[in-house]
Parts: sequence; C-alpha cells; structure tokens
Amino acid sequence: MSTRLGTAYPATYEGRPTRSSKKDAEIWERWLPTIRDKILTMWFDVGLGSGAQAPAYATEKEAEMWLYNTQKRADVLIETQDEVWIVELRDNAQASAVGRLLLYQELLQKDNPIEKRSRMYLVTDRRDDEVAILAETNGITYIVV
Repeated sequence: MSTRLGTAYPATYEGRPTRSSKKDAEIWERWLPTIRDKILTMWFDVGLGSGAQAPAYATEKEAEMWLYNTQKRADVLIETQDEVWIVELRDNAQASAVGRLLLYQELLQKDNPIEKRSRMYLVTDRRDDEVAILAETNGITYIVV
C-alpha cells in the first residue's frame, strides 16, 4: 500500500482541487467557507492503494507515472484537530460515489500517514434521497451545497 498525499495546503488556500471537474470545483468553492475554520491541512487528488504493477521495461519515471495513473484517487483529504476527512466532490452524486468513499476509507485505514481516525464526506449539488440514505447508512456525511 502506498498513500501518496502530495502537496499540503493550508486552510487559507483559495485554489481549486487538482484534477477536479469545473462542476466539482464549484461545489468545493461553495462548501469550503463552511469548513475552513476546522481545517489544519488539506491535500488534493490523493493517491490511495497500491495501483497496478508497472511493466518490467518501465523506467523509474514511467513507473512513477504508472502508479499515479493506476492508484485510486480521493478528491480531497482534510486534516482537522481530531480526524482526517475523506471528501468526494460529486456533481449530482449517485450510489457510485458512496462506493468510492467506502473503498477510499478502506485503503486509507491500511496506510494512513496522518494517523487519525477517518470520516467520509460526500459533497454534492443535488439531493437524491436514496443516495443520501445509502451514504448515511454507511457512515458517510451527505452534504448538499
């Protein structure tokens, strides 16, 4: 397992999450002001899990890119005083977003460099009652912004 946090950003950071769609970035921009006072550090596009094995002929640089492209990627990790939040930003979130978060939590539990308990957040722009129930049943905080 190899959690790859990448660049750490302070709570004051005003930019968009790396590799996010325009709509997901807009969701982030609406949600961020509501949580900024809880953030110690945040990371975007976090690599989780081991990814696929690079071909034997790959150079070191190619193997690094292979890992980057085959790991699971959490939109945002946020370190708070007591927890690390795993955040999925999703335009019109459906059940697949719940599955992603559950997998991210499992992978982070196996290799958590932050060493705090994790909490999952699904942040979306439209409420879907069935997805909300599924998320909450699985311990995911479901937020519509």
